[in-house]
Amino acid sequence: MIVDSEKLARALADRFQRIVPTGYQVYEDQGMLWYHGRPSPDGYGGGSSGSYIAENLHYGDTVEEQVTWCAEHALSELQDYLDETSTEPWPGERTLPVPKAHAAVIEGKVHMWFGDADAPVLECEPIDIATLD
Repeated sequence: MIVDSEKLARALADRFQRIVPTGYQVYEDQGMLWYHGRPSPDGYGGGSSGSYIAENLHYGDTVEEQVTWCAEHALSELQDYLDETSTEPWPGERTLPVPKAHAAVIEGKVHMWFGDADAPVLECEPIDIATLD
């Protein structure tokens, strides 16, 4: 199986859009995952950042490893973008350290979450890898 990077980017954008704070957008454009936010009233935020899914999909020996690495990396980049533009830790409370992004393939689906696997701070809806070819 070969994963279509644009399908993965669209699936990630869909899952990430569901979890970002109000005022932020996550979308896919030609295989690139984009993070965008409006400036806050105090002038912070705004601008765009992104994750190039096709380029990042080559890390790992198996499809599962590649999708896991790519999803975890994109989720971590989203977290970095939100932390920097909002000037507050995300997700979670104002306490540090912020929960780390994780991904794993379990029974053919890529699961993504922040924090401990047994007690995640925030989770994304899993993506069925079979839908990505």
